[in-house]
Amino acid sequence: MYKRQAFNTDNTTVKHAEQTITAGSIKGSMTIIKSSGGPFKEGSSQSQVSLIYIKKSPEGIDLIADGIQIDSDGDQRFIHGERKAGDITVGGGGKGSQTLIGGTGKYAGITGNCEYTVEYLPDNRIVTQGSCDWQRN
Repeated sequence: MYKRQAFNTDNTTVKHAEQTITAGSIKGSMTIIKSSGGPFKEGSSQSQVSLIYIKKSPEGIDLIADGIQIDSDGDQRFIHGERKAGDITVGGGGKGSQTLIGGTGKYAGITGNCEYTVEYLPDNRIVTQGSCDWQRN
């Protein structure tokens, strides 16, 4: 499956010793551009809401994001993302990975891994594109 996503962010950032900690949410949509079949219908879109936690220190950036994607039938897919590279500021970006960890309805029992590239835009907006390999357990 190949996908594109577009998000708005709503985050709060605090300075904490020699690091910056950001927490908040990203909300937006995902569209499946190309599909290998199964429940991932080519051209379909889902809404997405994720909670994020980012720690930026002299050693680098750690990001954790857990969220849900909901399709037009109301079926949900659960996702977990982590990034160890890139930046959280405008002009940053880079590669990351995301894990599919099940869901409801047609996504029940689905697991897999996704690789994506993220680009941070002005006005707290983010776009990503990537691909996923999945299986049903």
